[in-house]
Amino acid sequence: MKEDQMMCKKYWLSFLLIVALSLTACSSQAEDPSEGQDKNKKAATEIEGILKQEPGPFSGKEISMDKLHQELDQLPDDMKADEAYTHLVNQVGEDYQSVAKKIENFDPSYQVDGFEKKGGDGKEQADGDKEKKQLHIEILLDASGSMAGKVNGKVKMEEAKEAIEDFVSDVPKDAKISLRVYGHKGSNAQKDKAVSCDSAEVIYPHGAYKKDAFSKALDQVEPTGWTPLAKAMNGAKQDLASETGKDVKNVVYVVSDGKETCGGDPVKEAQKLHKSEIEAVVNIIGFDMDASSRQALKEVAEAGGGFYESVKTGEDILRIFRENREKVMDAHRATNYRNRHTFDMMAHKRAMQEKIDDLVSQLYPQRGTLVIRYDREQERLEKAAQYLEDQGKLNEEESKKLDKLLEKRHTELKNYREKKQKEMNDQLDQAIEQASEQVEENISD
Repeated sequence: MKEDQMMCKKYWLSFLLIVALSLTACSSQAEDPSEGQDKNKKAATEIEGILKQEPGPFSGKEISMDKLHQELDQLPDDMKADEAYTHLVNQVGEDYQSVAKKIENFDPSYQVDGFEKKGGDGKEQADGDKEKKQLHIEILLDASGSMAGKVNGKVKMEEAKEAIEDFVSDVPKDAKISLRVYGHKGSNAQKDKAVSCDSAEVIYPHGAYKKDAFSKALDQVEPTGWTPLAKAMNGAKQDLASETGKDVKNVVYVVSDGKETCGGDPVKEAQKLHKSEIEAVVNIIGFDMDASSRQALKEVAEAGGGFYESVKTGEDILRIFRENREKVMDAHRATNYRNRHTFDMMAHKRAMQEKIDDLVSQLYPQRGTLVIRYDREQERLEKAAQYLEDQGKLNEEESKKLDKLLEKRHTELKNYREKKQKEMNDQLDQAIEQASEQVEENISD
């Protein structure tokens, strides 16, 4: 009986030991990180599969070639090329999933904000070093004796002054203003003609609008002499001579109640202003004029590329100025809006081009991530393949087949890079073109 009990106890001890060993084995298997993974899964040879494959343990910047050789030493002898290819790729294959994701998700779109034509303060401009259109306005005020006449009981000169001051007080704040008066010396008598016809003078120098200084300059003007309009426009050309270039807009306004009386050729001078590098637009407001004078000044305005408006009262001058001020401000804002986006789009394009280069550029010294990885991979694959051949793991014929498989893999990656670089550059060009079109549509709406 005692012996039976001892035998039973030994039996149960053996059974428990077997169970414990089994559980330990299961636990070890569960903790093995390679569980469920097929380390010998056939490596892809086409680009779709290559980009999806997990990177090998000997990928990345720094690896130990000794450890890689130790892994390769465990491979069987007399391998076939495709078998060796799979082993090598599974060991040193690079991470293409992350870089391919960035390439496929590349978005070069540029957001264009809205544009308001009216209701602003004229401050629409580029910030910092961004380009903007500089607006220059020169006013030519007729101070001939006839401007002392009255319309509806009001002196024409005073009406003109009031309208001019109202106009300049609300032009874009970064605009530059100048005021030139002509015919303001001598008198409109024959004996003073020479003196008067030689008078065309800047009384408010070209610069930012300052209310007190401008008012003081305007207050000193008194109507007295003849009408040297051509001389005044020639002077305006000199005043604006340095204001040239694609980022400059020059506008000349003439306020007059009569045609040229000093023998000059204002049509010729208007053409010079408009067609020179200054490219000024000459606008004329004709105040209470006869038919002959109206026709003469219309021709001057046409030659200067601007408008002619005939008015009968000071209120009309004010209305014309205000209407044109909105047009000037709209044009000014539109130009600055366009220039701001042009600058931003250039910066955006440079930034997007850098992203493209960071991913797929093949130029030294700044190669893209994709190129760095497939070149590094190719170098390691070739060295590993040579090592297998040297160790007798591959015969000469299979070694040559393996070389072709490695070359095909590298070619697949290079072709993918070339294709995606072109696609991304085309996407970027299209995004900039669409943004430019949107800017123009916003301005024209």
